[in-house]
Amino acid sequence: MSPSSRPSSASPLALRLLQVGEQLLGLYDHFRHATDVEMRRARVVNGLRTGPLHVPGGGVYGLNC
Repeated sequence: MSPSSRPSSASPLALRLLQVGEQLLGLYDHFRHATDVEMRRARVVNGLRTGPLHVPGGGVYGLNC
């Protein structure tokens, strides 16, 4: 049996790759959420700095977050 076809040698590598993939996905989700929050905060701050923006339909954008 060749070393690459043995499940015992491939299994730890596969598990490690899976763990790294899960960590990367977790980091991606964290940064995506943080970016969304920062963009919303910047929009609200910018809206308050320039005054409330009246949106068609009677709502005021930038005051409710």
